[in-house]
Amino acid sequence: MRIGFSVPQFGPFADPHRSAEMCTAMEALGCDSLWVADRLLAPVVPPDGYAGGKPMPVRYGTHLDPLLALAMAASATERVRLGSSTLNALWQPPLVLARALTTLDLISRGRLDVGLGLGWMHEEYEAAGVSWRGRGARLEETLDVLEAVWGPGTVVHTGALWR
Repeated sequence: MRIGFSVPQFGPFADPHRSAEMCTAMEALGCDSLWVADRLLAPVVPPDGYAGGKPMPVRYGTHLDPLLALAMAASATERVRLGSSTLNALWQPPLVLARALTTLDLISRGRLDVGLGLGWMHEEYEAAGVSWRGRGARLEETLDVLEAVWGPGTVVHTGALWR
């Protein structure tokens, strides 16, 4: 069995110095992986509801950027896998996302595992300036761009949304 923990990135633990110390300690205790989540907004009462219509947990009101939190965890650890569960892939252009993830994988010396998704909160898309409609097709093409960037040879992609 492998055991992973969340990188302390939300609420009172969203302090980079404390979070780095906690990542180091979790690795020393033998954990196998450290994971981040992706939150852009934390409305008190999300119009679409949260986990069955409940109010958003107060801890989500303070949050560290997931990729920067992983970079901090990478610098504070040597062995553990580092991952996102899940990173909202559509809030930035796919080429920018590919560059950030590639850089993070290099910083971590190949320890990065990436989970990508669509998210669930319409308001986060609006705040990011990204259309809620068509997100499934955008995710498919984003994955195509990532595959092209991380594949062998010259990067070539011609799609409906990006070229």
